Amino acid sequence: MKKLLSLLLLVALLCSVASCGKPEQPADTSSAESSEEESSVEPFVEDEKIAKIRACFGEAPDRSLKAKNLFRGLKYTYSLAPSDSEYLLTNGETHVAYDRTAFVHFEGSSTTLVTFDLGEGEHKLADICVDCLQKTSYSIRLPSRVRIYVSDDGENYLEIASQLAPSDAGESCKYVFAFAFPGVISARYIRIGIGHSGQADIDEIVAYEYCEDGDIDVANGELVAFEKDPDFYGYKLNTEVTTPVSSGDSDYKKTQNLALLPGASITAQSFDPLTKQYADLNAPKEDLAKLIDGQKAQNAHYRDPAMVTFFRGAGRHVIVDLGNEMAVSGAKGEFLQYTSAGIRVPEFINVSLSTDGKEWITVDDGKTNEYMKDGSELYALDCKFGKSYLARYVRFSFITQYNYESTVEVDCTELEVWGTKDASSAVPASTPEGLIGGSYPDPEKIGVHNLLWSCSGYVKDGYGFTYDNSLAYFAYLDDNGEIKDRFFDSVVIGGMAKLRTPEDCKPAVEDFVKEFNTKDTNLDAINQISGTLLEKFGDGKKITVWINLVCPNSTFYCSDIDGDGKSEDFKDVNDCLKFLKWQVDLHVAAFKEAGYQNIELAGFYWNNESIYKSDYALQCETIKKHNAYLHSIGLRSIWCPYYGAYGQWAWKDVDFDFAMLQPNYMFSPVDAYRLKTTADMAKILGMGIELEIEDYTGSGSINRYHEYLRAGYDFGYINAANALYQGAIPGALVKSREKGGDSPSVYHDTYLFATGKLDDSYNLPVAKDVSHFTDAEASVEAGEVTTLNIGALNGCKLRTLLSPAFGIMRLDFNGTIRFLAPDYVGDITAEYEAFDELGNRKTIHVLIHVTEPKSN
Repeated sequence: MKKLLSLLLLVALLCSVASCGKPEQPADTSSAESSEEESSVEPFVEDEKIAKIRACFGEAPDRSLKAKNLFRGLKYTYSLAPSDSEYLLTNGETHVAYDRTAFVHFEGSSTTLVTFDLGEGEHKLADICVDCLQKTSYSIRLPSRVRIYVSDDGENYLEIASQLAPSDAGESCKYVFAFAFPGVISARYIRIGIGHSGQADIDEIVAYEYCEDGDIDVANGELVAFEKDPDFYGYKLNTEVTTPVSSGDSDYKKTQNLALLPGASITAQSFDPLTKQYADLNAPKEDLAKLIDGQKAQNAHYRDPAMVTFFRGAGRHVIVDLGNEMAVSGAKGEFLQYTSAGIRVPEFINVSLSTDGKEWITVDDGKTNEYMKDGSELYALDCKFGKSYLARYVRFSFITQYNYESTVEVDCTELEVWGTKDASSAVPASTPEGLIGGSYPDPEKIGVHNLLWSCSGYVKDGYGFTYDNSLAYFAYLDDNGEIKDRFFDSVVIGGMAKLRTPEDCKPAVEDFVKEFNTKDTNLDAINQISGTLLEKFGDGKKITVWINLVCPNSTFYCSDIDGDGKSEDFKDVNDCLKFLKWQVDLHVAAFKEAGYQNIELAGFYWNNESIYKSDYALQCETIKKHNAYLHSIGLRSIWCPYYGAYGQWAWKDVDFDFAMLQPNYMFSPVDAYRLKTTADMAKILGMGIELEIEDYTGSGSINRYHEYLRAGYDFGYINAANALYQGAIPGALVKSREKGGDSPSVYHDTYLFATGKLDDSYNLPVAKDVSHFTDAEASVEAGEVTTLNIGALNGCKLRTLLSPAFGIMRLDFNGTIRFLAPDYVGDITAEYEAFDELGNRKTIHVLIHVTEPKSN
């Protein structure tokens, strides 16, 4: 599960020449492929084939309208069947980083045909886009050529367009083969020919029709439409006084439910945008008023008219506006438990206060201990603050979707805010000491600020932490390799592959202990690095290390570890604990024997990323008793569950010392709301955030990683204890320093994040130069090749407004167009629009005069 949403459109060539870098290909590969493709083209016969192609195009499409994706959700067939879903190319999801489950993989040297049947209904297809991935380190290359065919009967197909891959695509990038036809196509069958040598990965294929009811804003660079409402409740806090307060009021000093005062109001925010599919299953925003009308449910049932439903959307902030600043001393609520219908009382219902609606202070985490209980009941939340806080806005925050297996709904019948109008003795809100939920983990309290998570690999294979490959993780180095500052203060060293599914746990763990304590590698290397930093900075700060555990699994085999002649049974709590204690003791003994002076063994990392539902009680008991043992010998335990993991709410109940929540944004087909949602959920649960990156060369992945860092500033986790997952050593963070283009920003920006130096200007859209793009014109003899240049992309996006109707074209990232003219005499045109994220745009016209061949 470890580890922008790039809404590319039409050609959205997002990888700039700088970010893509020089392609890693065998010498002359691109030119050879191009020559082979070009030389293999059969000459057009103007009075037959060209006439047939012309006949395929109807009226010119109106590309000023929004588009509809005719392929969305459409089933297709292959000529070469890959092992992928028949809807994966049309599921409306795009990705910017490699994901083994998200792309359709075509292997071998051939042309794979993907055929779509649009049915008998009327349509006016104008554009086709084929979204592809290149990642040369995984032997994935862009298709060498993409062709478009049409047919009315599904048997006789005509090729109407063809494009070659750019010759300067970087080692990791996304590319869209974009075809914008001069007229709409009404043919029923559309076939895409994907020419590949080796593995080609296709993300999405779309077909656009421009129409009045279109839902895709092509002009803004989208490739697919996300049918979500980001503002279901129309959230906007009122700042005007709506509840006048005077010391002469008869109830001025009366303790009462302030939410019932005339002038009080209520609104809400959803963590995630609500899809159209689920929006109607939520109570409309007008029904929120039922939560402060004083009318509670009479029955513990979701059909009680007093119930207000919050369905999916990950979670909610429900805000009661008192209309004026008052003294708030407590909060109450009534929630429904009806587990047979998937309705549960949240494990945490945070109560936060604010005077301005911007700065929120959590004053009660609302720990309910109800989530795992079954049955039906009305649960009464009763939070007494112990003092009166000055506040106008009172926010109830809870998760509606802890996991994808059962709970997706929270029902509430009433929210109350208790206190007095008299705020003369109220104090500013502050978070009580020891509160579990409602805030991110404090680095000062847990002794960790920036935690590196990286696998070691096998020393015998040349992997593992060494002084040279790991110094830059713990020391911030300038471009000359000079140490300028400290960087990561803590590290989790993950295990090798065989620890995840060992044939026998005993030798696997024993090998792991030896690997950890090999001279000049892993712990010894980190000890040397820490010694260098202690000497340079003289601050006494040792690097803390955490060791990955092999977590007991009922399917694992473990030979005898205690000499009783029997293998261990991981279905038994005692055997699980015996195995864990055995592991811990081996590592502790080896650490002491090595005599590391400059690092501290802080504890152990629980490798399982979920508390599995199938044996939840057994695992919870095992984890809690295991953590108790660690605490008894002065060590601690940490955990990083994935987004939506079962049991993530229980991390403190089983006595982990702290936990980090994975957004899985880098690796999942989700939009940027995931970062805010994860931040909201982590804060409610009292967890930190795990940042994630593996691909440090592709502009899509780099941009997506920048969003993690920006979200840390926006949502406050920049100042919390956080983790960074970056693959195996040597990993993405350090390796990014050595690359060109935007790659070094991964390293340097992570340092700014780790030291809290990012500011409000970070990762905001910046203007790109579009003035250098120029029109291009050339003359070429029929059947020959010409070269033009419209200007390098340099980080801009490019939309295809009109692609050549005849001939074969290749458009490189540096702006070079290589065009093979057909055996045709006349003018051929193309049109593009270059633009940046701030809306700067320039239209580019290309005109090619195809002339008769000169006589010999």
